[in-house]
Amino acid sequence: MSEALLNNTSHLILGMLASAPRSGYDIKAFADHSTRFFWQISYGQIYPELKRLAAAGMAELEPDPVGGRARNRYRITELGRRALVDWIASSTGSFEMRDEILLKLFFADSAGEPAALELVRAMKTRHQAALAQLQEIEVDARRGGRCTLRVLRAGLKLHRAYVDLCEDLEREMQPASI
Repeated sequence: MSEALLNNTSHLILGMLASAPRSGYDIKAFADHSTRFFWQISYGQIYPELKRLAAAGMAELEPDPVGGRARNRYRITELGRRALVDWIASSTGSFEMRDEILLKLFFADSAGEPAALELVRAMKTRHQAALAQLQEIEVDARRGGRCTLRVLRAGLKLHRAYVDLCEDLEREMQPASI
């Protein structure tokens, strides 16, 4: 597999394998407490990609029986580490933002101002919850290294900005009092 065939899922998995050998389950669990705030990944992406990376020589399978059950962990190879470092060193990258509530808000004129206000309130609640979760994992992020902490700080600022935006929108959308 040439590096051109690697996608963001490939890079996410290689990045996780760079710090420690992991099973697909381990990758999903780690992602659910770290990268999911800006890049989600599903089991349906993880397992096929692990097999692809192994077939390409970028990851190696390590059988790891646990309690009589077969469990497979993967570790990054030197080829995989080089691909990861090359990807990190590249100054290009895509940006994709998918937010269903924002999509609904975009079309909310069709439903009326009360519906739009409820969407703004739901968005605010969601970002407040994300802020609380990020604040909880800040201690772990400090152990993860400077770059991990920088990404966490970016997430905190982003969600605070969304909460501020929602508060501004709520004020703007409030019916005028008599």
